[in-house]
Amino acid sequence: MNTPLKIAGPQSISYARVEEPQDSPQEIGWPGILLLLRRQILRVIGVAALVCLIALPVILALPRLYYAETRMLLRSTPVLDLAAGTDVQFVPVNTPAEIERILSHPVTAEVVQRFALSEREEFNIALRPEGLTDWLREMVHAAAAVIAGPVAGMPEAPQVADRVHTTFREALTVSRQGPTDVVTIGFTSRDPDLATAIPAALADTYQRQSQETWRSDLQAGSAWLDARIDAEQTRLVESRAALNRSLESLGAASGESPDTISAQTGVLEARRGKIADDLADLRSIRHSIEAALAAPERPAIDEPMRLQELRRDLRQQRRDLDELATVYGEKHPGLTVNQNRIAMMETDIRRELMAYDETLDLRREGLENERAELDREAARLRGELRDMQRQAPERERLMAALQAQELRLSELRSRRTALQSMIPVTPTLIEVLVPPVPPIHALGPSRQLYLAAAGIIGLLLGLLAAGLAELRDHGLRSFAQLPHLPRLIPVGLVPAVRRRLFRGGSPARRSTAVAPAIAALEDALFLVECGCNGRLPPVLVVAEARQGDAVIPIARWVSDIVSARGVPVWLVEFDGTGAGRMREPVSRNVTRVSWPATCLRGHDVAARLGALEGLARDANGLVIVDAPPLHLTRSLDLVRIAGTVLVVLRWGATPRPLVELLAGLLDKLGTVQAFGLIVDVNPGRHRLYGFNDRLSLLRRGWHARRRAA
Repeated sequence: MNTPLKIAGPQSISYARVEEPQDSPQEIGWPGILLLLRRQILRVIGVAALVCLIALPVILALPRLYYAETRMLLRSTPVLDLAAGTDVQFVPVNTPAEIERILSHPVTAEVVQRFALSEREEFNIALRPEGLTDWLREMVHAAAAVIAGPVAGMPEAPQVADRVHTTFREALTVSRQGPTDVVTIGFTSRDPDLATAIPAALADTYQRQSQETWRSDLQAGSAWLDARIDAEQTRLVESRAALNRSLESLGAASGESPDTISAQTGVLEARRGKIADDLADLRSIRHSIEAALAAPERPAIDEPMRLQELRRDLRQQRRDLDELATVYGEKHPGLTVNQNRIAMMETDIRRELMAYDETLDLRREGLENERAELDREAARLRGELRDMQRQAPERERLMAALQAQELRLSELRSRRTALQSMIPVTPTLIEVLVPPVPPIHALGPSRQLYLAAAGIIGLLLGLLAAGLAELRDHGLRSFAQLPHLPRLIPVGLVPAVRRRLFRGGSPARRSTAVAPAIAALEDALFLVECGCNGRLPPVLVVAEARQGDAVIPIARWVSDIVSARGVPVWLVEFDGTGAGRMREPVSRNVTRVSWPATCLRGHDVAARLGALEGLARDANGLVIVDAPPLHLTRSLDLVRIAGTVLVVLRWGATPRPLVELLAGLLDKLGTVQAFGLIVDVNPGRHRLYGFNDRLSLLRRGWHARRRAA
């Protein structure tokens, strides 16, 4: 026996009300964005948390690197300044070349060996534990080797020492500070103490190896010079003995040597050439004086200061004369005065030029007398030299050879002394400007900053996912989203039934669970009556938009509500309709009529429905048809016959394009009056969409009262 559903009376509180369709769609602005964030906050937080969880192992695995550096000035030893002008030549410091020496393999290899870097996992890749990345790399290399096969001339894998040295060079930085000789040596390591010790150790090793190389080169050069000196000494002894034998055979007398005479002759010839040049200059000057006498404006060569001042005054007077002639004309009385002054100045210039010429003439006579004296002395020295050359040509040759050998021997000894004195000298001095300081903070951002960046990226991805989810969300949640469908009259929003209470078994619990939905259905029926001239239509078709949208038995609950008013109700159900829905027994005032689903495919549905409608009119009752989904053609035929349909839409599940399609189909049916009802509404989440319907307003007021309490 079926138990009737208990219907809440007028004193029950209605948790949802219906709202007329809005004239405009939901606005997009800051309020809409805030509501979107509130709707999608769990998705955003979830994506951000997932990104942080994925990034956390990577961040924790990042090594903390420390960097320390030292700045030093490379400069040449002061011996370079002391050796200026001597035979010892030094090359000044070349900073780029010194940087290459600092980075040379002997220096870096010694530092690597000194600190045993091959035993550190940081520099020796072989000591690192193999991870997933290493395993994948080896698998890729093995697969490539299998595919490519053995290739002739393939380079072998680098040795451990080479790998350590390469890793060390990658962590080392040596640079020059602009065009100066300041060099910065920096090192990056996971160990701050090692990062501090490496720059100083590298500088010390470079300086020591440079000193050793310097000493080795100088000692090798000194040994080579010793051998040369011994050979030159032997030749010098032999040359001196040969000269003594030649002097004894020629019987050379005491007196000036041919070299001395030749030197004196050379001095005389040089002086004679100087006199000839002076005479030529005098002739040129006297020619210029003759030209100046002819034209006072033209200066002579090397004029005295007095002549230069007179010519300057003459030029000034002529400029003044030209200005007076230009300003006052050629007949101005002042022109005669200036012309007289110019004539007097030209006379003074000629007088000074003649005096200057007389001075030059006296100088010419003195130079010619000196040249004659030099000619006589040079003739005498040449005669003596010819006599000496005729008497001792062999002696001159031997003496020249001996002097050359003595000069070479002296030069060799001087170079050897200079080299030996340079052995203890340091060629390049290092002045530490900034010593390495132990680093306190690691390089780059901290792990907290990386985690914050991951969180920000996660939030951005979460916002992107939220935006995409909103863009992909085509479910209907309010009739405000369909303002362009006037034929689909909205009659209400039905809150979701708490299924846990509904399935509890107790009638009281079930009544509590369905009370909000029943109240919303009562309001919906009231609006249906308003849309049908104040009374319910004789035939009301209740059809869901698609299969599964009517999660509650709308047709049965409407029948119970109408029957509670004392109105007889005929509830028409089709076989298979409402599968999977919550079931409720029908009250005693409701007559259940079960039609086979095949009648919709035939032509007797109109007759059947007409017979029931006649019974309902006679009894002032109502026929409610629980129809199949509305998108089926047979349901549309049933709606066309009945004339009134209550379309059941599921909140957030029924696609808006489907609703628009159904509204278009109902519009093509002509006289059909369609009402829309949204069921399974989540009031708390519905409030987050910002719709201006009664359900949202009631939820906002409830939250406001709760906060006030």
